[in-house]
Amino acid sequence: MTRTPVAENTVIQVSQPAPPSVAGPSVARVLPTRPPTPANLLGSVAPVAVFLLANAAWGLVPGMLASTAAAVLATWARRRRGQQIGWLALALLGYVLIRGAAGAVTGSHQVFFGISVAASMTVAVAVLATSFTRTPLAAYLLPILMRGRLRPDTAASPTYRRISAQVTAVWAVAELAVSGWEAWHLSYADAVEFVGARGLIGWPVMATVIFVCAFYARFRIEWLQGPTPSHTRATTPVTP
Repeated sequence: MTRTPVAENTVIQVSQPAPPSVAGPSVARVLPTRPPTPANLLGSVAPVAVFLLANAAWGLVPGMLASTAAAVLATWARRRRGQQIGWLALALLGYVLIRGAAGAVTGSHQVFFGISVAASMTVAVAVLATSFTRTPLAAYLLPILMRGRLRPDTAASPTYRRISAQVTAVWAVAELAVSGWEAWHLSYADAVEFVGARGLIGWPVMATVIFVCAFYARFRIEWLQGPTPSHTRATTPVTP
């Protein structure tokens, strides 16, 4: 058997597997972990569009009932397409049914949309409370944002916990501010005006907050982890 000689000081590139990624606590049964499809986006905006059309054609109570029916049909359509529906989606469906029934019985758009505003404020307070715990809500979601590039040592570091707490608190405070403004606006606006203001002001503001929080968190985490080498260079002389 012969050995092929190797020249001294030859640079050998040794490939190494990518560092192991870490997944946060399981969120698959609670939150979607895939980008929304066009059908899902259509299902999200359909109840609002149906409300506006039905309200203009038949009045407030039919509009609230039609919006509720559209939300139920959207959930059923997701199930028909084979998409997993977590317990959070089922809880939201129950909330939609209760809100629709309350609005129809009272005939008041302030009750119908007020329940939505109150629910948003309650969720924001609960989310804000998690920012003071050892595991803020964002800690469950940032592994999804990083798409498998979050290392175990990073996820276990105090800095990662601080980043998660900061992002969680910013989102919660922004949601409380927007919900407070919506509650004030609902006190004097009619249904169409409220829906229009929410769509043109409230939702874009929160979308901007989410985008900024995601950009900040990803930048801080990537800075914390530093560059990930794809290979190492061994300069130790190899004896033939």
